[in-house]
Order: sequence, then structure tokens, then C-alpha cells
Amino acid sequence: DSRVKVIPVLVGNEGKMKEIIDFINDDPKIPEDIKRLVVRKATIFSNESDLGNLEEPGVLSEVKALVKKIKSATRIEERFKTFLEQNDDLKGKYATDTNRLKLIAQGSSSAIFTTEDLKSHRQVALKVLKSKDRDIIKQFDKGAKLAVKLSDIPQFMTVYDLHLEEKSNFHFYSQQYIPGDNLRKILSRPNNRLTFNEIKEIILQVGEALVKTHKLVEHDRSELADYFFCNIKPSNIMRDKFTQEIFLSPFNLHLDDGCQFAYDSVVGELERKRAELR
Repeated sequence: DSRVKVIPVLVGNEGKMKEIIDFINDDPKIPEDIKRLVVRKATIFSNESDLGNLEEPGVLSEVKALVKKIKSATRIEERFKTFLEQNDDLKGKYATDTNRLKLIAQGSSSAIFTTEDLKSHRQVALKVLKSKDRDIIKQFDKGAKLAVKLSDIPQFMTVYDLHLEEKSNFHFYSQQYIPGDNLRKILSRPNNRLTFNEIKEIILQVGEALVKTHKLVEHDRSELADYFFCNIKPSNIMRDKFTQEIFLSPFNLHLDDGCQFAYDSVVGELERKRAELR
């Protein structure tokens, strides 16, 4: 199938559809899994008469589900802003004006904001959990606490503050903000090829981070025994646009502590990758 893939409810010529795809891919308010749906699940309609294809079994329901996801995703920015402004413990901690509090990335379960920490006067990134599921919240909190332990390793983003209050509407933490893009975005740019030396440097820095993680675990077995590292993928590798240094998210360390979550995290990720390659 050589046709351009876009959201089915859009109608127009191929050139216009490509512009829309670029716009969607660059919009941080739309989660990555939805962006993949845009490319893989939808079809271009050159004129309104082709919209009859929406009557095919399953297509219309897919479109409705996609639109619902996008609407839900775009509400997170307003809800989190209101939460920061109304929470007594957080008032005056983080800037909430639209010039400083910005949504920069979003996945199916969490979102990343950047803002200013008004206490330390530095720009930070806030990793915010969107889910209200108790099991997911429990694992997020555990992952955030483990992330703190990796902050001493230079190749990992430093975690500053944990905000994991049990009755809070949002569980989140603040971490070092890296001015730049993740590797996935860098590789997706037209005519943007990394040189051999750039590729080698990225591999070496990622490898060094994993070696240091292993040594940290060996040294502190009581806290980090039976760990495994997952999600080492381009979207979780950041490159500083000024220094060209590579940074990994510290949130990808999981413990095999006998719970089903550890198994599901790895197997689920493999299933998602296999689906993407189909």
C-alpha cells in the first residue's frame, strides 16, 4: 500500500496530508502511541465520496476511539496546571504561567512538563503520572524512588524532588531538564543522518551508563537486587543540543521482586515493538 497514512476523518490532497502528519508528529500534546496510530491505522481520502469507506466494519469505531484518546490527552495540561495552583503544599514551588509551564512530551501513561522551580530558580522537567489505577500508581512510586538512586551516575538525568503523596490527584517528580531532543526525534528529521563518530559516541555513553548501573547494583544489593533495565530505545535517550552529551531517563530501572509487573513490563514492551514492525 503506497498511499499516505493519515487520520481517516481528514480529507484533502496528498501534499496537505503530509503537512498534517508533520504537525501531528511535532505536537507534544499528542501521545506517541496515538501518533503511531495516525500513520498505521488510517487512510487518506482524496475526496468526500471516499468517506463511505468509514462504513467498513471496525473502521468507524477505530476513528471514534482515536478522537476520544486525542481529546483526553489534550486535557492533561489544563488539569495539571490547576492542580499545581490549588495544592497548598505546591503553591509557589513551580511556575504555572503559560510562558514557563509547558507540556513537551506525552505517552499513554505519563506526561513530561518543563517549568521553573521557583525555590532553586532552575528549569526542571516534571514527569507526571496520568493513570488513577492503584497498581500503576504503586509501581510509578517505586520506580521514582529507584530513579533517585541512579542520579549519582552522570549519564542519568538527576532526580530532584518526589511528589508521591498518597491522596494526591497527581503523582510526579522533578528531574534535570535537558535542552535538546530525544534520539527518536533526531533520527526522524528529513536528511538528518548521524555520522559514524556521533553514533559511536552515543553507543559508548549509553553503554557506560549501563555498566555503571550494574556496578551500583553490585555495590548495593540490599536495595537493588535482581534489577533489570528496560526501555533502552531512541525515545528514552536524550542529547543535549549544546554539549552533545547523552542522558538516559532513570525511570527505566525495574525490580524483579516477585510481582507480575516486572514480567509484564518486559513482555509487554516486546509485544508493542512487534506490533509496530508489522
